[in-house]
Parts: sequence; C-alpha cells; structure tokens
Amino acid sequence: VLVSCVLCVAEMRQIPRIFRREETLQQNYNTLDNDTESNSAAVTSTAPVNDDGEDRMSETSSLCSDEYDLVEDAETDKELYRTKHRLYLSDLARRCPEKSKSKSLVYQWNLITIATFYGLPVIQLVVTYQNVLNQTGNEDLCYYNFLCAHPWGLLSDFNHVFSNLGYVMLGSLFMMIVWRKEVLYIRFLQEHPGRDKKYGVPQFYGLFYAMGFALVMEGFMSGCYHICPNHSNFQFDTAFMYTIAILSMLKIYQFRHPDLHANAYKSFGALAFVIFVGVLGVVDSNLYFWIFFTLSYIVTVLLVTAQLYYRGQWKLDLNTPKRLWRGLHLDLVACRTSWTSEAGQRTLCEKLRGFWSVVRPHSLERFICLVFWNMINWLLAGYGATVLAKNAGSDFASFLLGILIINLLLYTKFYLVMKLRHGERILVQPLFYIIVSLLTWSGALYFFLAASTSWVLPPAESRHLNKECVMFNFYDNHDIWHFLSALSLFLSYMILLCLDDDLTNTPREKIPVF
Repeated sequence: VLVSCVLCVAEMRQIPRIFRREETLQQNYNTLDNDTESNSAAVTSTAPVNDDGEDRMSETSSLCSDEYDLVEDAETDKELYRTKHRLYLSDLARRCPEKSKSKSLVYQWNLITIATFYGLPVIQLVVTYQNVLNQTGNEDLCYYNFLCAHPWGLLSDFNHVFSNLGYVMLGSLFMMIVWRKEVLYIRFLQEHPGRDKKYGVPQFYGLFYAMGFALVMEGFMSGCYHICPNHSNFQFDTAFMYTIAILSMLKIYQFRHPDLHANAYKSFGALAFVIFVGVLGVVDSNLYFWIFFTLSYIVTVLLVTAQLYYRGQWKLDLNTPKRLWRGLHLDLVACRTSWTSEAGQRTLCEKLRGFWSVVRPHSLERFICLVFWNMINWLLAGYGATVLAKNAGSDFASFLLGILIINLLLYTKFYLVMKLRHGERILVQPLFYIIVSLLTWSGALYFFLAASTSWVLPPAESRHLNKECVMFNFYDNHDIWHFLSALSLFLSYMILLCLDDDLTNTPREKIPVF
C-alpha cells in the first residue's frame, strides 16, 4: 500500500507538466490555416441534422456494428469466423466493446448481491454459536487449536479471526490497482481513439473487480468460520474459494475469447451447483452421493471439452444425440470408403494416410491439450470414487476445492506455455509475480498441510492435533497459512492483470487464439 501511494504521488506531480503540454498542443492547433477550418465546416454542413440541430453522423459513428447490422444473416456471418482452423483475436472480438464491457460488469454487481444475501445469515449463525459456547461452556462445540487460542472480548479464538485481515486488505488493494489501470486505459483511449477495437487483448475489468471482491469476501467468510469452526459451517470457509477459482478461469478464457465468454447468470448458476454439491458432500457423503457426484463430474468434463474444442459452436439440446450419430455415421462411411477404394492399387501407408485425413482433429494442438486435461480430471474422479468414497471420514469439501485449484493451475500453465509457443513475451513484471507466487504458494501449502485441528475427527481426537504457537507466541500454522495464501492469491491476480501487456501494440489480426 505504501509503495502504491508513493507511485501515485509521483504521478500526481507530473500532471501539471501534462496540462502544460496539452495547452501547447492546443495553441498549435489554433494556428491552423483557414483552409483546413473551411473544409471542416463544409463537411459538417453536409452532415444530416436532426430536429435538435445535432449532428447525426457523430451519433451513428459511435454506434457499433452489432447495433446497425441491416442484413438478416449478419450474425451468422460473424459465427462463420469461429469455424476457421486457425483463429486470431480479431475473429473472436467482433462484438461492440461497450456491450462486452457492460456484460463483464454484471459479474461485479451480481457477486455483491450474492455476498450480501449469503453473508448476513452467516453472521447470525456464528454469533449464535459463540453465544451458546459462552453460556454452556461446551468446548467440544467448536474445533479450536486450544494450545494457541487467544480470547479477546466475546471471541474465544481471536487470532484465527484476525489473521484473515490479509485477504480483506489485499483484495481491496487489488481493486484499487484495477481501478487505477482502468483510468489510465481510458485516458489512453482518449488520446488514441479506436485502439480498443484493433490492438491488444480487449480490456474488460468487470471480472477483475469481481475477483478482488471475492478475495475480500473470502477473508470475511473465513473470519466468520473461525469464530466457531466445526462440521456444520465449513462451507463458509470454502464457498468464496470456489468463487475465486471459477472467476479466475473465466478471466483467462475471456482474454482470447471475448465474444464467446459465458454471461454472469450462467456462471453463477454453475457456481451455485458446485456449492450445492459441496454441501451435500459435507452433510452425507454416502455411496449414492458418490455415484451422483462422479457422473456429474464426468458429464461436466465432457460438456466443457466440447465447448472448448468447437470454440462455442457446439450446443446442447434435444437434437444433440441425433447430430452426434449423424456425424459419427458420416465419419465411418468416409473411413470405410478411404480404406476399401482401390484396394489392389494402394499401399498400406496410403490407406492409413487416407484414414487419418478423415479422422484427424481439425485442431491437433487443442485436441492434445484437451485429451491431457480429460486424463487428469478422470483420474481425480476415479480417486474420489475409489479412495475417498470408502473413507467415511474423508474431507469432501477440500477434495472439491482441490479439483478447482488443479484445473486453475492447469489452465494457467497452458496459457503461459501457449504464449511462449506463439512467440509472445512474458514481461519482467508478470515474471516477477510468477516467481514470487511460486515461493509463497509452496510455503502456504506446507503450513496448510501441517494442520492443528480437524473437524472430520471427533473433538477428543482433534485435540491431539493441537500445536503450540509458532510465530510471536500468538499465531499458529493455520494463521501463517492465512497470511501466505492471501499474498499468493494477490500475486496470482497480479499475474493475470499484466500478463498480456506485451500485446498492447500488437494488431489483433496477429494475436492467435488458444
């Protein structure tokens, strides 16, 4: 925060210089010859004028192509760009920037509404738990680390609540950094009109604001959970971790697929289903639940695979089985024809070459990545169905969070590798964030695994895991996990915020989609 303030003060000192430079430019403009002014006046006089005397040409020039398509199949023509074998960002950024920006901002306001309605009952519940504990003295109600629990006021374990402050501070700082970058980008567009439609990755900040607010809410909800941690309210600690993981993956996808990006309502609907499954797994993870979860997991992976591979052109409806069968039948017929025609004259290599020309994927690179991604997720589903399903004391909420985190890491790694493969650069600033975040994530994972409580076990067995304070005689391993994970999430956010800054001056016709 102090570094950010120093930089802002240094920038504010440069503003008078900018104003003086603009005044000089304005004076130069005022010395233009009369011929230029007369030509401008002539052009203005020929423009259509409405009843209020305003220039309608200036109004129509501000419209986007989506707002005045006069041909009925114009939208279909735009869809055809997505069927190309090699896509560039110009093919998937044809929508009006203003419309895409407003669509992205919906995430921010929806999340604020959801957090309000979700957070108020949480406060009521944990306050009730704390009052019951204070009145009855039943210490088995809350799973504290009694060897490092410092009471303060009405709170029995103040240090574990207080250590969540880092999420709130760093989430707020990230939103301020995003706001500052957005202001600078708006100033840049005022000086260079039209750059937001032709150069660089489209800059939409709604998801970034939602990610920062989700980090703030994670600190708030985790603090509420640690007022009285137990089996019944563990989902309070993980709900916004799910949100952070899903929003981060959506943001990475939005970088290169701005026109195909899912709207906020569908995304939060999917998030609601994830939280619903997480609650079911915590309440009662019996055999029937694991069958339901495994099938839902596999079906979701297949649907996402089809959506990613066909670049948003694949749709799920009642005619999907018919289309799949028709496509499979045509491929089989083509393969049989390729294999049997001119059988006496063609060699085996020629037959195999003809067979491959029929069945090969139209995007081999995307196909290989999706196969690898499916293998990882199928292994995770198998691990849950064969190992965790047999263990009655398994922590399903952490397993579900692990699935989302693993997929986020895979997607981030894929994006970085593909940037380098296509000759793009990773600048010093994101590289610094990557290196430091790897260090902080490693430390955070170490302290997370060194748990001092476990609500999966009975209260008496959980107390055997209690450990002494390890930092300032006030914080334990879980507090340090709070500090390091908050910093790690902030650094991960900063990676995404500046990852594509190397493409600011690159035409979108040269930015590949992957």
